[in-house]
Amino acid sequence: MDIGKSIEEIGILETNIQIEKYLDDKNLIDTISNYIPISKTLMSQGIINNTITKLLNLKKKNILMLSNEIALIEKMEEYSRYFDNIIIVLSRNLSPFQIEEIKKNVPKNVNVNFIKELEFPLIIKPKDSVILSFGYISGNSCLISKNSYRMLEIYKGFLGEKIFISCSHENINQRPKDWILINGKKYFTKII
Repeated sequence: MDIGKSIEEIGILETNIQIEKYLDDKNLIDTISNYIPISKTLMSQGIINNTITKLLNLKKKNILMLSNEIALIEKMEEYSRYFDNIIIVLSRNLSPFQIEEIKKNVPKNVNVNFIKELEFPLIIKPKDSVILSFGYISGNSCLISKNSYRMLEIYKGFLGEKIFISCSHENINQRPKDWILINGKKYFTKII
């Protein structure tokens, strides 16, 4: 399993769900932690449910996700009547094969649109839209992948809500390869 490609194709939350099955295998977890932060208690389903609750409370109709979080999108299917558009920004690092796999894995009953990095959909307005970025809390900072950081820089001019979603309940003290610490208060209006 290539963790970097897995995160790009299915997202951090779904990758965590797959990793949760192997938390007892110390050698495997040590190897994986070189590529993705690992907490001792990955409770991804709880994080997904909490995120859905927060999104519903915001009453935003358009969700722009800076990564393909397939596990969250699957849960959003249950609440599809509350979301007009879910837009996933596709990283420029993705191969055509990866893009096809991503599109194939998205639930069919959810209105999901894909845009390429650098595109900005006209339907995204500050009043009824939100941008979501995913990563981990590390002290007073947010730990995000290099791809997420690049996309965050591209879309930082958006005047509406920009929300960081931590994919762990724990504070992460690791900094794996290709992950960057940022000042969350500079980039996000909310950190959950």
